[in-house]
Amino acid sequence: MGVLPAATSYRSLLMPQLLEQASVRFASAQIVSADGDAVHWSTFRDLHHRAARLAGALTAIGVRPGDRVASIAWNDHRHIELYFAVTGLGAALHAIDPHLDTAAIRAAMLAAGDRFVCFDARDNAQYERIVALRQQAVGMIAMTGAQPASRRALDYERLLAEHEHGCRWAAIDENTVASLAAPRGEPQRLFSATHRTTALQAVAIRDDDVIALDERDTVLLVVPLFLPGTWSLACATAIGGANLVLPGASMSTSQLFELLCDEHVTVAFAPSNVWAALLDFMDAAQLEPTHLFPLRRAIACGETLHPSMRTRLVHAFGPDVVSTWSPPPDEGGFPGSAPGDDPT
Repeated sequence: MGVLPAATSYRSLLMPQLLEQASVRFASAQIVSADGDAVHWSTFRDLHHRAARLAGALTAIGVRPGDRVASIAWNDHRHIELYFAVTGLGAALHAIDPHLDTAAIRAAMLAAGDRFVCFDARDNAQYERIVALRQQAVGMIAMTGAQPASRRALDYERLLAEHEHGCRWAAIDENTVASLAAPRGEPQRLFSATHRTTALQAVAIRDDDVIALDERDTVLLVVPLFLPGTWSLACATAIGGANLVLPGASMSTSQLFELLCDEHVTVAFAPSNVWAALLDFMDAAQLEPTHLFPLRRAIACGETLHPSMRTRLVHAFGPDVVSTWSPPPDEGGFPGSAPGDDPT
């Protein structure tokens, strides 16, 4: 089946509609995804096409509306594709911190009622650690570009190759849960975001009175997508038509600096510890940031910015550039479930 045609407005505030709009209005906007020393380039048109194919693959392996699909992955193009594919089927993506140990991941999956797991394993040890959780899931998909170490998980790219024509998005209500996430250190304390709340937050973020994202911008998204509220940041770039830069896994401070320079980043979302490491790197190399990349917004995410850290950022980038962002305070949630929703 073909993908539904692009809608003409954001009236229903659904994730697949948002992506279809971006694939038409900002088809050539770039998505730059770092993968170690390599870089993967794609566009919003590519994202839409691959997400639709992935939705067809997920449907084929049994993902249904209302299911919970766990992602143990980093900020890269496959994770973005997975989010739109899962939400387009009326299921919810439960992003889990890849740094958690196996027991904590298992507890998080049980709390959310995850039926499927999609994971990014960078080596055989990580792969074996995650596939050890297969008894908790109906199906597992390895998201790395390399072949999995065994046949105990499906291969992401092979699934895409087997579903070239995609599928139709599910007929869902805008109040359907789109994503689940937990604060750092509390993997069982789940917070939910619906299609509607995510889209509204994304629209608010790119508003002229907030960040004013548009197609002239290039956005670096370092803040992890497994934290509550962060999918609205990725969606804001799609609504505004900005280029999106994703740092992938295990990126060093020097590689992050190179991304800022090479991709001419204008807006960057990062945790305060990442900003601190970046400033230390530039100080040690005696580099002047304002002469190296056209950053107009340096945004510290997820926590109250210490006054000394704010002073350093302001000194480096100027007072009009530095700001903070944290998830909206009205996102509901309680241990073990999404509000008003049965995890089983």
